[in-house]
Amino acid sequence: MSNYAVATKEDQIVGMQNVLGSTAIKKQAKALLNENAAHFLVSLTNLFGDSLLGCDPNEVVKCAMVAATLKLPIEKSLGYAYVVPFKNKGKLTPSFQIGYKGLVQLAIRTAQYKNIGAIPIFEEEFIEWDKFNEELILDKRAECDQTKKPVGFAAKFKTITGFEKTVYWTWNEVELHARNYSQPYKAFLQKRIKSCLWTTDFNKMALKTVLKHLLSKWGILSVELQNVIREEKLAETGSMDIPMPGADPLAPDLHEDPIEGEIMDPVEDPIPTNAPEQEVTGKGVDDITDTGEEIFPTRTF
Repeated sequence: MSNYAVATKEDQIVGMQNVLGSTAIKKQAKALLNENAAHFLVSLTNLFGDSLLGCDPNEVVKCAMVAATLKLPIEKSLGYAYVVPFKNKGKLTPSFQIGYKGLVQLAIRTAQYKNIGAIPIFEEEFIEWDKFNEELILDKRAECDQTKKPVGFAAKFKTITGFEKTVYWTWNEVELHARNYSQPYKAFLQKRIKSCLWTTDFNKMALKTVLKHLLSKWGILSVELQNVIREEKLAETGSMDIPMPGADPLAPDLHEDPIEGEIMDPVEDPIPTNAPEQEVTGKGVDDITDTGEEIFPTRTF
């Protein structure tokens, strides 16, 4: 067992403060964040004390610097990026995970998208999905009970040149994707762990998955976004090889995007349920869900 796992909370926090107080770390943070470096280091200390106890402070800092390089905040309440713990052979190991809003932010930074987003689709509003023409027709007058399980999830973007692409996966297709490629979800189904993000926050995992699938297959990707997708794939599977899909005919091009951003046995659910608004160039998932018509004004994709 790691020494970090058995040390007291106070000793672990002191250890993190010592790491962050080193000249090398301060210089690195300053080079990446300029005047925001001090706030970043304080927020990392708070994050460590809240949910990363038992992890090696040096590994936590390494993951956090990935977020700093991408200019994404790591506060859990904002939903852009997370440093989250997972169990690796019984040892708590930190991992960088980008959030749904982080994906949107990196896409927007390319200055190639007129609009982009993903939304859950509920039974009351669903009319038809024309897969060939990529047209999702919804009843914009429908009053949806958003406490119920969605029937599916849709993601769409439109570039400044007018190119549009839409994907729609049913709830069953998303769940099948998790069965095929999420090791934590497989472990949950086998009753080896009590929960994972696919069980505690299925909808947000689904939105992230369909949007990442859309972007990785048809989107205009910056080097930053390509690297994020590559690193998450490596963290999830331990390899850059893409696993083959299962034989289930419902599988929606599973071989194209075996990428998830979840953790095994999280100490604390890293995705906030009531994230405060932050001014960004684009819409977050809450913005799209609440208005329903900002990014997709006619409710006909």
